Amino acid sequence: MSQRRSVGYARHMTAVGLMAALALPGVAWAQDDPVFAVFGRPAYSYTDPDGYVNEVPASPGVPLTCANASTAAAQMNSGNAPGMQASAVEPDNLPPGLPNEDLQMRGWAARLVPTTTAAGWAAAPAGSQWVYQRFDISPEYVAFPVGIYIPTAADAARMRVTLQYRANDQLIGIYRNALGSGNTLASPLAAGTWTAASSVGTVALDSGWRAGVNMLTFVVKGKADADGNMMTAFAAAFDAYCAPITPTAVPTSNEWGLLLLGLLAAGAGAVQLRRRR
Repeated sequence: MSQRRSVGYARHMTAVGLMAALALPGVAWAQDDPVFAVFGRPAYSYTDPDGYVNEVPASPGVPLTCANASTAAAQMNSGNAPGMQASAVEPDNLPPGLPNEDLQMRGWAARLVPTTTAAGWAAAPAGSQWVYQRFDISPEYVAFPVGIYIPTAADAARMRVTLQYRANDQLIGIYRNALGSGNTLASPLAAGTWTAASSVGTVALDSGWRAGVNMLTFVVKGKADADGNMMTAFAAAFDAYCAPITPTAVPTSNEWGLLLLGLLAAGAGAVQLRRRR
C-alpha cells in the first residue's frame, strides 16, 4: 500500500454546509488551507480512496479530561496561537441568487484586533483576546472554530463547559462538530456585547460532548465600522468541570418496613412454637 506524506490536522471537517444551518448561501470547509486547532488529539492515520495511507501528527496541547478540565478548556480561549480560527463567508461573484462561498482557514489562529481599534471596546473576558475579520465589502458572517479532544466517553458524559464571550456585533450560532448539525442556540444572543458599558455574555455547554474530537464553531454577525468596512470580532474564554458521579441508589427499609418484618418474624416464631407443642 502506498504511503503519503503527513497532512495538516482536522481535514475531517470537510464538505459541510452552512446553508441550512444559517439560512445563508452554501459554504464548505476548504480542503487545503491550514488548520483547525484541535487540542490534545493523538496522532492517527487513515487510508484515502486512492489507497494512500495518510499520517496525521498529534495536535498541540492536552486533551480535555475530568482531571484537568479547567486548564485544558482554557486552551481554546480566543487569542491563543495555535487556537481559535476565523473564516469569513466570502462571495464568489456568481449570478445573483446563486452565490458559492467557502470558509477558508488562514494560518494557525485568528488575527488579534489591533489595540487602537479596540480602544473603546469592552475588555475581552479574562484569559482571552479579541480576534476578528475585517473587510471593505459586505461579508457579515464569520465563523470562529476551535476544537478539543476528549479521550473517554465517561469523561465526555460528565463534562460541563462554560463560555464567557463578547461579540461585535452579535453571536448568532454555536455549532458542534459540523455546521449542518444544528444551532445550539435557540435564537441569536444579545447584540452589542462589545461596547464598553455592556455585560459579558455567558453560555453553558453542559451536554453534547463526545469521546474523540469535539469541534465548536461560533458564528458572529458583524457590524459596519465608521469607515464603512465590515468588522466582525469575537472574544471567548472557556472553563470546565466534571459533574459528580451519581451514586447508585441502594434500596433500604423505612421504619414501617422494619416493623412489618419484625411482626412477620414474630408470627413465624409463634407458628413454629405451636407446631412443636
